[in-house]
Amino acid sequence: MHNERFLRALFPQQFPDARIEVGGEAGCRGGGEAEGRGEVDGGSGWGFVVDFGGEGEGGRQKKKKIEGAVAVLSLDDSAIGIETGTDGEVGETETETEAETEAETEVEVEGEAPGEDGYVGNAERGREKEEREEELREIHMLVSSKHMVLVSPVFKAMLQWSNFKEGYAAKAHGKVEVPLPDDDPDAMRILVDIVHCHHKDVPRKVKLGLLTHLAVLVDKYQLHDAVQIYSDMWISHAKKRFPSSMAEDGVEACLQWLCISWVFEKHREFTSMTRIFQQESTQGLSSIISDSAWVIPIPSNVVEHIEQDRIRALDEAISALRNTMESYQTSTLICRGRPTHLSMDEIPQHNKQCDAMALGMLIKEAIYHNLYPLPEAPYTGHSFVSVYDSYQNFNIKNACEVVLLCSSRPSQEVNETKHIFGGYLMDLMVPIEKELCGLDLDGFKVSSGLV
Repeated sequence: MHNERFLRALFPQQFPDARIEVGGEAGCRGGGEAEGRGEVDGGSGWGFVVDFGGEGEGGRQKKKKIEGAVAVLSLDDSAIGIETGTDGEVGETETETEAETEAETEVEVEGEAPGEDGYVGNAERGREKEEREEELREIHMLVSSKHMVLVSPVFKAMLQWSNFKEGYAAKAHGKVEVPLPDDDPDAMRILVDIVHCHHKDVPRKVKLGLLTHLAVLVDKYQLHDAVQIYSDMWISHAKKRFPSSMAEDGVEACLQWLCISWVFEKHREFTSMTRIFQQESTQGLSSIISDSAWVIPIPSNVVEHIEQDRIRALDEAISALRNTMESYQTSTLICRGRPTHLSMDEIPQHNKQCDAMALGMLIKEAIYHNLYPLPEAPYTGHSFVSVYDSYQNFNIKNACEVVLLCSSRPSQEVNETKHIFGGYLMDLMVPIEKELCGLDLDGFKVSSGLV
């Protein structure tokens, strides 16, 4: 019974009474009302959760779960196994019995039957949990090596008998198992369905996490051409929640879209994501990627270029603040104000006091915004956007403004006073911001040798 239920989850095409949900999308196979339901979780922590035996049949539902799943491809060079028949369904083969036997001990019932007192023993439950964590769950997918070699240069190289041990095994036995411990099983199953032309089993919509896993595997196995039609469809749906900034959508979402736009060559989305990382990153992109749960296939030259653009922009932004402070620390007077109530002899003293007040206020504002002492490269904790916003929010008062506020009659003194701070910092920030406009996808594809 275990092996049949496992195969219902793994190969739903062979069981028309099963209903499968992939990444949140549901579809009933074979028409009619589905009697059972299998769900594939597209998020982190791989696993199948399968419910069989509807309550309407009088049977008791049993919930079975595979956690920590690892994909294992069984490649058959005789094209036995996953084949497309005249009806487009997966053909049943004798080799499926092997998958049933191997999988039977890997499926466990989640939880345990209640005791006489109606409660499950905590100690027994703990032991079962430890056993589940220690065991390695494998999801076996029987595929045609001819199909995989045809669409994937990576599998073609792997199965050349003179190159790798997998090739020797395929040559000697006509069949080989390839463990894929780093690959997401849900994404791999979707790609296998595409490769074997099981188009009705391929979801039309996937969640962002599953789409990222798909992008990683497409890049890894070079399946771009095979999935192009579906990837356009997936991205079109996922773009309804396209990130506008890290602050609103989070770093993880931006990393996922950076990966998706690079792998599937979406120019506009790639430019938008690289611009966000240029302007909003508070550390180097390489550090962001290493701290993330995602291992995304972004070339080092793209990462380095984004990091260099970020540091260069922050160099210029912090230099503008430094130069402003230093200009107030020289013997040359910055203030040119000439309050009419002061005599000519009193004006120089007023200018000194005005400069001192402006410098003090400038330093105090910089301290308040965590910009003093002046930060240095690599500017960890600072982004161009955060510095830009800080400059906009600087509230600098000087003696000329104080005098004007205390004046009892209107005056033109505001227009006549000259202070370097005025709009100086923001005037310098505008051209810096324009240079952080994102990267061009084509240029980096060429430089990476991918075109």
